[in-house]
Amino acid sequence: MKPNLVSAAAVAVLLVLQALVGIVPVAAADSVVPQRLCPRWPDHANWLAARALSTWCHLQSRAVPDPSLVSESVGFVAVPHGRSGFHFWVLPTPPNGTFSLPTSINDRGQIVGIIAGTHSGFLYSGGRFQTIDYPGADLTAPNGINNAGLIVGEYASPSAPSLSAFTYQMGTFKALLVPGSTESIAYGVNNQDEIVGSFVLPDAVFGFATHAFLATNAVFSTFAVPDSQVTIFTGINDRKKVVGSFVNNTGVSSPFLYESGVTTPIVIPNAFSAGAQSINNSDQIVGNYAVWDDIEGVLTSHAYLYSDGTVANIEFPGKPGKIIDVTTTVTGINTWGQIVGIASYTRVRRR
Repeated sequence: MKPNLVSAAAVAVLLVLQALVGIVPVAAADSVVPQRLCPRWPDHANWLAARALSTWCHLQSRAVPDPSLVSESVGFVAVPHGRSGFHFWVLPTPPNGTFSLPTSINDRGQIVGIIAGTHSGFLYSGGRFQTIDYPGADLTAPNGINNAGLIVGEYASPSAPSLSAFTYQMGTFKALLVPGSTESIAYGVNNQDEIVGSFVLPDAVFGFATHAFLATNAVFSTFAVPDSQVTIFTGINDRKKVVGSFVNNTGVSSPFLYESGVTTPIVIPNAFSAGAQSINNSDQIVGNYAVWDDIEGVLTSHAYLYSDGTVANIEFPGKPGKIIDVTTTVTGINTWGQIVGIASYTRVRRR
């Protein structure tokens, strides 16, 4: 029997997490994750790093009675190799953090993301980390970066705990205000400085709804899949092709491509639920999906690269007897096909 996923009346944080990652949210799982095992983020912001934190917390919540085993997570860059393989490079651990949560990579190889174990974001460039903290905020989450170094994301402050989108470039922060919204997040930006994201607004049917937005020169256009409570745009390329995801009335997430007002489904074979994360200028798309395992009775999460109608799995390599139970989550792709993401796994302790 398949699990009951989050209903359309569930709270916004779980639904957006579902759309982002394409898997069952942590809070919807059968077991509750001990708070001490998850990164020290405010409760209202746990889902901001959903692309990675959901899989990381799932892994951490699985008790490992064997003292010879330890659970770990790492950020990575994956480069295509051969017809269907990838080479992986592990990102360094940021200062004062537990590991890197990369969210985007531009064509210059600059990476932005979140420092796990803190409330700060980062820019990784030229082998060095720069901490990113929105002024006065207790939470900063960069989500996208273009070739000119324009960074987009969201922040929350003690005086206004709801999430607000921002831009950051050359030391200057700017709030990105979506008209009529109570909450907003910027996920992606292209080299024309066009920004995509999502925002929350009151809804007569659900009480609230999350819709997608595209901002061009501070002019906003919005979009929502009919009869969905959550629609988000997560990536945009220089030809204005946009990827996103929506959650239907049964709580299942599905990815799509949006171009010139036309929505095309992104079909991931055998996926029970899926989400799209990023698109590059070669129209390659990366995302994550879940498959129901009838034998084990669980959902297993996977990462994918969608290119020319073909789906290839992206799997961080394990090592028999050393690195096991690997879960791979991808978050971004640049024009060169370099992919960033997070791997969570169980490691056999050194003796």
